[in-house]
Amino acid sequence: MEGQDYITVTKNEIMHTLNKPDSYILAIVKFKADGSHTLHYITQPFAKEPDIGKRTRNYDIQMMLEKGTRQ
Repeated sequence: MEGQDYITVTKNEIMHTLNKPDSYILAIVKFKADGSHTLHYITQPFAKEPDIGKRTRNYDIQMMLEKGTRQ
């Protein structure tokens, strides 16, 4: 939704992309109030695994979008 500051990603998703970086693309769809949307693809979005005991991790949407391409 427009105005959201972060996305939540699971530890399994992060580990999958770290183990097989060429087989994972993170897609972020931003929905606008008027019903339209923008689609962003991010390859190799994560640099390190989450801390021990963490099941999810929040990422700043703007930071992630700066890494990706818009469709």
